[in-house]
Amino acid sequence: MSICHASGFGRTFAKASAPESKSGRAAKPRLAIVLSGCYSLAVTLSLRSLRRSLVLLALGVSFVVQTGNFGSGDTARRFQVTHWLWQNVPPVARHDSPDFGQIGRGGVRYAWYGIGQSLLMLPADMLVTAFSPSGLRRATHFSQFRSLAVALLTFPALDALAVWLGFELLLELEFTPPVAALGAMSLLFSTTFLHYMQVHQENNQILLCALAGYWGVLRWRRTARMSALAIAAAALGFSILIRIPDLAVAGSVLLFGVAVVVNSRDLSAASRARALRLLVAMLSGGFLLGFAGDRFYQWRRFGSPFTFYTPMPMAYLRNVLHLHLPPGYPFSYPLFWGIYKPLFSANKSLFIYDPLLVITLVLALGLWKRLDRKLRYGLLSLLLMLAGTILGYAKYVDWSGNAAWGDRFTTVPVDLLAMLAVPMLWRYRSLLPRRDFRLLAWSGIGGATLMQFLSLPLNDNIERLQLAYSPTHSFFIPARRVVNLVALAGHRFTAWGLANNPYLQQHGVSVNLLPAYLNSLGEHRLAVFAWMLWLLILAFTLGFAMRLAFRAGKQAGRLEENPAALTAASDSRSDLSRFRENCLK
Repeated sequence: MSICHASGFGRTFAKASAPESKSGRAAKPRLAIVLSGCYSLAVTLSLRSLRRSLVLLALGVSFVVQTGNFGSGDTARRFQVTHWLWQNVPPVARHDSPDFGQIGRGGVRYAWYGIGQSLLMLPADMLVTAFSPSGLRRATHFSQFRSLAVALLTFPALDALAVWLGFELLLELEFTPPVAALGAMSLLFSTTFLHYMQVHQENNQILLCALAGYWGVLRWRRTARMSALAIAAAALGFSILIRIPDLAVAGSVLLFGVAVVVNSRDLSAASRARALRLLVAMLSGGFLLGFAGDRFYQWRRFGSPFTFYTPMPMAYLRNVLHLHLPPGYPFSYPLFWGIYKPLFSANKSLFIYDPLLVITLVLALGLWKRLDRKLRYGLLSLLLMLAGTILGYAKYVDWSGNAAWGDRFTTVPVDLLAMLAVPMLWRYRSLLPRRDFRLLAWSGIGGATLMQFLSLPLNDNIERLQLAYSPTHSFFIPARRVVNLVALAGHRFTAWGLANNPYLQQHGVSVNLLPAYLNSLGEHRLAVFAWMLWLLILAFTLGFAMRLAFRAGKQAGRLEENPAALTAASDSRSDLSRFRENCLK
């Protein structure tokens, strides 16, 4: 028996879902309830199909956008830590820059990152190394092959899991299955989630933890299953291991769960109190375990659990390299500009790089009183997460993550808010004028998707390097990306003066995709085969995505035209077990 049922909380759910007759006995199900139960079984079957389709689509997209490496020097350094965890190699590669890392125990130079992403890559690294033939291990490009294999075995699966959890979370928020599928597809194609499927920074893994946290809380509240709450607690704890400054994720999920439980009208005061204690204990326990694991890792490297990542390299820069840094560095950035620029600067504004966020905010402000209670709590918690993240990095000199498509540190709350835009737009479209609905839908979704697609063909460092060497030091990065793509397609990159810095002049510019990477390694025959396979998978993925979106939209329209079916579909999320019972009687 679970703790939840032992505490009486599960019995409360059972009472709420079992109607009683005047005599005190459970009333016999009427025909309408039986039909609703049969419909819930049909919905379950369609849910399986939607889940498989979304996972398959996410895996296809992930292969199409692969670059052949991790797409980030930070992730490559974390991969070196992965080797160190189980092989006799240093935690920082010997050929790495001398100003990276910090001298720790035994005079060893350690990376200052958290251990979370390194742990995620560990199973794939062990598998690839164990099954690689000895001849391949001695090959010139084995390190590149191992990075590619680990990237393909690790991150596509995690990204597909995130898309699936996004779908499940929207179902828990009582969106119909086809509308939830459209929302998950908008996360995949129309947010910066797509960019970080190619650049394997920590963003999508923290987003996965946040999705698991929100989903686990709602699933536990609906079904009283302790396993769902345990998943939420474990995910929040692991997010601390990935990047400890993102404490706002765990705090926001906890506040959301508290709001949901406190405002549960189907629970008595005593049941609410027991559920609240259980929720806080479980989520706080997961958080504390993650924090303890991070502090142990810090002690293992540097001999003290009380130090954090950023001040250590700064001490190295001051004391060893004797650089003159301003007081409080690296937290010396003006607070006002650290808040203003993530919101409104031309090259880092989260509204520019995630336009769906604008739709979510407009709909939330205009339709607040009509929104479902759980949706309102979710929006408020995500806005608090966004505000906490912006404030947390506001005084950091690298407040945006520098080499990134937009602001790298705010992507988790922004992507979660943006994921709600399409489902909200569909659910409440009857309250909007037809013309306004079409304008919002096509301009917002189309612009957001185009913005994410622009990030894929070229490395996101190109515009940053051009900006650093620009005479005026000011141009709009998305517009410059379009110019760069046109110049590259027409072989006019140098002629137009776009290679304006030594790095681009020496290394040139190429397409940031796996077949082009293989060609750069001298594997020309393999690159030709990879291009053919890439084009085939691209055609399949685009066709599959368009077909899935069309069928989901069509099915969503049919559900809304049939109110009885729509009611059964929404009821199936809250009373699914009772409906199945009644259908089978």
